[in-house]
This record gives sequence, structure tokens and C-alpha cells, in this order.
Amino acid sequence: MVDIDKRLEEAAAKTLQRKHDEALRLCNEVLEEVPDSTDALRERSFVYRHMRDVRAASKDLTRLIELGSEEPSDYVVRGNCYIDMGDQEQAIRDLTRAVELGEIHQFHYYTDLACFFRAYAFFAAGRYAEALADCERLREGYTFFVGGTIRTKESLMNEIAARLAGD
Repeated sequence: MVDIDKRLEEAAAKTLQRKHDEALRLCNEVLEEVPDSTDALRERSFVYRHMRDVRAASKDLTRLIELGSEEPSDYVVRGNCYIDMGDQEQAIRDLTRAVELGEIHQFHYYTDLACFFRAYAFFAAGRYAEALADCERLREGYTFFVGGTIRTKESLMNEIAARLAGD
């Protein structure tokens, strides 16, 4: 197990160095030995996200969830993949589950992050009232990268208000 942990740590380092082929090789080696390794699937999804291959990342995250993951981060990241793929409804489902898990486990970071991403997904789906409700849950100045740009809670609320004024 130590060898597997070391290889996955090395894969993470290679990813950050943008040596994606080497990182994928390490993850794939582990997955050949332990096909249901949640750590390897999570790490490989991280590599794919860095490569901007959201479909491959979401496939690994789906497998993780099928294996029973109750990690809010897995749902947040997969939800964000769905946002990037334009599937707002699936994103909303995953992010709702992430909010639930974050609240159960009191992981406020993931609860807030999931609310922010879900607000964006609601906005992108034209579900403005729900988007505003999620924004209202966040502290002032909450900021994260979503939808191809850095947004604050307030900037997202302004975008929503502009859409509502135009409707």
C-alpha cells in the first residue's frame, strides 16, 4: 500500500508540473493493480481536469460515486465538470448532493463551494430564483472561478438581476 500511496503522490506532483502523461501512467499502473482504488480514480480525475478533459474526469468521478463515495468534493468536482460540459441539470443534481453531504459532515468549505457552483448552474439554466437563493446563503465577497471567469457572489447576483430585468 505504501508503494501505491507513493506513486499517487508522485502523480499529483507530476500533474502540478504539467507532466500529465507521466501522471496518467502512474495512476493507470495503480488502477491495473487495484481496479477499484478510489484514491487512484480521484487522482486520475485530477489529472484529467488539469488536462481540461472534463469527460474523462467525470467518468472517473462517476466510478468513484458508484463505488459508494460520500465525499462532497467528488460531487462538487463532477458537478463542475457537468457545468463545463453544459449539462446544468446534472450539475445541479450533483451539487445538491454535495450540499447535503457538506451539511451532514459539517464541511462548510464544500457546502459553500457547492452552493456557489449550483447558483451558477441555476443561473445558466435560467432558474434565477433558485440561483439567487443559493447566492443569499453565501458570505459577502465569496469568490471562485466558475463559468470561465472569476466571479464573486455579488457579481453573480448582478448578472442574475440583469437577466431578470431583461426578461
